[in-house]
Amino acid sequence: MLNKEVPEWLQRAIRDNKQLTFAVYKEYGEWISSETLKKEGAVNQVEEVTFSPDYEVKILQCPWAAQFKKMNLAKAGIVYCTHLDKAIVRGFNPYLVFEVPQSMYEHDCCIQIMKEAHLKKDQEFTRNPENIKKFDYHCGHCYKTFKEITTAIFKAKGEEIALKVLKDFAGEYGEEMAEGLLSYLKIDFNLI
Repeated sequence: MLNKEVPEWLQRAIRDNKQLTFAVYKEYGEWISSETLKKEGAVNQVEEVTFSPDYEVKILQCPWAAQFKKMNLAKAGIVYCTHLDKAIVRGFNPYLVFEVPQSMYEHDCCIQIMKEAHLKKDQEFTRNPENIKKFDYHCGHCYKTFKEITTAIFKAKGEEIALKVLKDFAGEYGEEMAEGLLSYLKIDFNLI
C-alpha cells in the first residue's frame, strides 16, 4: 500500500509511473464541470495568456468567487482562492511553482500562473473518467479536512464551529445534502 500521507490523485500518477509535471497535474485532476453546471453558466470562464515557459490564465468568471460574494465572504474568498490551488500543486509536487498574483475579489479577474509549465496551445489533457469525482465528494473532503483541523486546534470550540458550518449548510441546501456531506467523514481521502 502507498503512503497514506500521499493524496489519491498523486498516488495514481506515481502508480502509473508519470513524471510529476504540470501537464500530468492537469491530466490527473479529479474535478470537471458537470453538463448541468455548464448549461447554467456556473463554470470558469478562462482566457489563456501564455503557454511557455509559464502557463498563465486570466479567470474572468468563477462560480466559487460568485458564491463567496453571495455569502458576503469576499475576504474568505481571497484567502481560499489565493492559496487553495497553490497548496494542491505543492501537494502534487513541491518543486512546481503555482502563483496567484491577483484574485477577482479585488480586480476584474483572477490571474493564475504555472511557472515553467512549458505547455502548448491547444494541448489536450485526457482525464480518466474513473478518476473524476462528483462535486459532493470534493465538498465532503473540504468539510472533513477543515473539521479535523479546527477540532484538533481548538478542541470543543473547533467542534462547535464545524457544527455551525454544517447547520448553515443544511439551512442553505437542505438536510439531505447535509447528511450527504456528513457521510464523507468516514472516507479516507488518502487512499486510492
